[in-house]
Amino acid sequence: MKSPNAASIEAMIISYLEEVVEDMGLVTAVSPHTHLGGELGLSSVDTMNLLAAIDVHLGRRIRYEGLLMPKGEYVQELTPREITAYVIEHYDEELSSEPRAM
Repeated sequence: MKSPNAASIEAMIISYLEEVVEDMGLVTAVSPHTHLGGELGLSSVDTMNLLAAIDVHLGRRIRYEGLLMPKGEYVQELTPREITAYVIEHYDEELSSEPRAM
């Protein structure tokens, strides 16, 4: 399967976040550089829901441990641009069927 382009992934992420922001009753713009936690107030559960939506959009599972815990500890902030870059970089990685502890 051909890898998606960064622009389409980023557009999907921003569109998803705009819906979340609207549902939360916030009036704020979402850009590629918006911080999910600090600017939008998203929780870790909200972030996981976003990552699941990306998987559904792509029709495949991406292993997000390297994005969420690059140095063994959870990252404090993510932006749509960072998530997009990670998805593009790791799109073709094969996932094993065995669950792994994070």
